Amino acid sequence: MLSGPPALALSIWNVPYTRNVNFTGRESILRELHDGFLSGDPLRRVQAIHGLGGVGKTQVAMEYAYRHRDEYPIVWWVRAEEPATMLEDFVGLGERIFGGAVKAEPEALAEAIKRALENRLNWLLILDNVPGPYAVGRVLPQGSGGHVIITSRNPNWRGIAQPLHLRPWERREAIEFLRKRTGMEEVEAAGMLAEALGDLPLALEQAGACIEQARITVGQYLERFQTHRRELMQITQPGTDYPETIATTWDISFHKIGGASRVSKDLLSLLSFLAPDSIPRDLLKSGEKVLPYPLAGVVKDPVSFDGAVASLLLYSLIDANEQAISLHRLVAAVTRDRMDLSERVRWAEVAVRLINDAFAFESIDIGTWSQCSSLLPQVMAVTAHAESLQVVPEVTSALLNDAGRYLLKRGQYLDAKETLERALKLARSIYGDQHPAVSAIVNNLGRVCQRLRQISEAKQYFEWAVAIDEPAFGHDHPHVATVVNNYGLCLMAGGEVEAAKEQFKWALEVFEKTSGADHPKLASVINNLGYAMKSMGDWNGAHEHFRRALDIAEKKFGPNHPTVASILHNLGDVARGMGNLESAKSYFERALMIDRAVYGPTHPDLARDVDYLGQVLKEIGDFDAEKRLYDEAREAIVKAHGEGHRRARELAQRVEAPQTVHTVE
Repeated sequence: MLSGPPALALSIWNVPYTRNVNFTGRESILRELHDGFLSGDPLRRVQAIHGLGGVGKTQVAMEYAYRHRDEYPIVWWVRAEEPATMLEDFVGLGERIFGGAVKAEPEALAEAIKRALENRLNWLLILDNVPGPYAVGRVLPQGSGGHVIITSRNPNWRGIAQPLHLRPWERREAIEFLRKRTGMEEVEAAGMLAEALGDLPLALEQAGACIEQARITVGQYLERFQTHRRELMQITQPGTDYPETIATTWDISFHKIGGASRVSKDLLSLLSFLAPDSIPRDLLKSGEKVLPYPLAGVVKDPVSFDGAVASLLLYSLIDANEQAISLHRLVAAVTRDRMDLSERVRWAEVAVRLINDAFAFESIDIGTWSQCSSLLPQVMAVTAHAESLQVVPEVTSALLNDAGRYLLKRGQYLDAKETLERALKLARSIYGDQHPAVSAIVNNLGRVCQRLRQISEAKQYFEWAVAIDEPAFGHDHPHVATVVNNYGLCLMAGGEVEAAKEQFKWALEVFEKTSGADHPKLASVINNLGYAMKSMGDWNGAHEHFRRALDIAEKKFGPNHPTVASILHNLGDVARGMGNLESAKSYFERALMIDRAVYGPTHPDLARDVDYLGQVLKEIGDFDAEKRLYDEAREAIVKAHGEGHRRARELAQRVEAPQTVHTVE
């Protein structure tokens, strides 16, 4: 029978690790721990740090113990991943507080230790790597005399402990750690390596140890990681406090998921081929037609789907909220690495088909643009995997073409060109050089090059597209007319205005004959014909064509579509050229209002609106309105992109943007 304990020794300490001299950041969570303990709130006397394996939970608990060791007569560390180890470590405290060897059964001794702690003040108990709330009953003292830190991958601690979610480092912290760990001042390379490793502390420690022991630079390690990631993530560096590698750290979690739930394993497999940040739950739920059994059935059932997500959350392999799921990029990488080739091919195909079905870009329907914006990272992720594994190239090419069209509409011309070039390479490998599927991509590449003022290259693409479409569809076909219209813009850019006008007139005749007098593409072709007339000095003819184009566009697209804004801009330019500054101001203001609602602050069309309206305000003499216009435009850019953005600097110069013209899809 154990009696009450004697007076305690001045210091009882068993933290099994030396203090980490390279410990970096984490000030906010250390402060939150300390403030919680000092608050006197009984719900915060036990705090559970939870998060992904390798995120640094143990390191935070250890740093807290070292920082505050003088505040606690007892600091006791318990390895809690297994029941036997947890009980063994905890009862070891009995020898220290009761003095000498204690003769009692472990369970009875654990109860006596709990009572002893409950009757004393100022002790700190650290339960490291606890599997879940169910595991701590035998060792968790009650009362408010001391403090408990729990580390766990399991996030479900409410009711037992105050949960504190530990995430990867902020980028600046990751860079600072690499500087301290390696002694090297390679800030740019360190930032790139931190991004590649997802700012995960264990991965960065592993990299730092390798850099130190191999006597290489941060940049050299980054190069090796980019080509030999799988091998590097499995290397243990001797002589460090981290015996586990990234791969082995998550092994237990992967095995338990695989053994407990096929659906959760399949869900993780699918997630690993998507862009890891903010994967919409609705995206997954919409995938019934392309997902394999049994995952296809589970995503339809909210309860079953929630259960599959909960299983992955249990081991912190993912993060989730009511809208989206995220996972660390290295978790995704290790998940893929664990698959054999047939599995990787299978899930890469599922992922690209899922996103292809969801990415429904329609240039006419502005409502599709927002969803395409949110799905664009997914497009880039799934197509990269599909290209690497050479799966469903026809689906991948079509998806890349749609993404390129979207990027063109958003004014991201260089990104659009790169994306369309990837689509073209795949399409040529499938269909050869003379297929209509190739022509569609080639036409879009010509449109991008025309926007980039790469006129010679644009001409070559349009000529290639005509050479495909004319034999395939016939001479007087809308496909051919579409490309001819776009080719006319290249002629305009080269000063061949009369020849361009003839191209536009022919394209207009084809559309009117085959598609009716109010087809949506007519608005663009008539607009371009008006542009040619303006360039030839026919102001009245230009105004007439722009008005006709505006009528068609407003009927087909609605009054607030960017196509309408472009035509309004051209009407404003004609009004200005004819000396009607008030009308020009009204047209430019309406164009600006539309484009501001649709586009981001740096879009070329929005920049055009601001510059032309600013010039008219200057010519009218309304300098206050001109200054407000530029100030508002600059503030929006600085808010979105920072002070150093090129457009923010350009605004002060009030450089006129190029004339608006319309390529046709």
